[in-house]
Amino acid sequence: CGSPVDRSDECTVASADHAHFQFRIHFFLDWFVANKDKKIYENASVGVMVRACDLLSLSETNLSAMKEHIEKIALGSDYEGTVEATLVSFHSEHPTLKAALYIHGYVDYFFQKHMARRFVDRGWSFHALDLRKYGRSIRPGQHPYYCRDMHEYYGEIDAAIDRISEHGVRRIVLIGHSTGGLLASLYMADGSRRERIDPLILNSPF
Repeated sequence: CGSPVDRSDECTVASADHAHFQFRIHFFLDWFVANKDKKIYENASVGVMVRACDLLSLSETNLSAMKEHIEKIALGSDYEGTVEATLVSFHSEHPTLKAALYIHGYVDYFFQKHMARRFVDRGWSFHALDLRKYGRSIRPGQHPYYCRDMHEYYGEIDAAIDRISEHGVRRIVLIGHSTGGLLASLYMADGSRRERIDPLILNSPF
């Protein structure tokens, strides 16, 4: 099957059978755990996993039974007024020391609950940010998706890491998709909580 950096046609072939996609999901997570000491997996197959989950029966993942916790993060004011971010969390039924933090792309927000379920089922807590002026975090009068500097988003990443750590988590995996991959890379260069991240996963980084 190769490593998760192998982006073959399995990403898009919708006719593949159910068992094959289920195998790919579990293979990715098993490969990830086996290679946990590596810091960065560029273009990892989170996208493959999400596409596979799309084709699985949602009844099997029992999404309705998975509790979603939504928490607002107050971020003060900027050049358009009051700003806030949103942390969406799904917790494992059992205490865990490991968590994933997902950052979405441009003109996007977190909605992939089936991806969260795959992490939770493997004993992880899963968290996702809706960045300021995106998705659940858009406030009246704001220009959606607008920022003047990518470093503006560091505030919500810092706050998310702090809040995740309050649950006793010792290891946080940061996953960045598309523009979220650019942001995650920048954060790992000079973010104030970057030492708490291990590893960084970039999925189709912008």
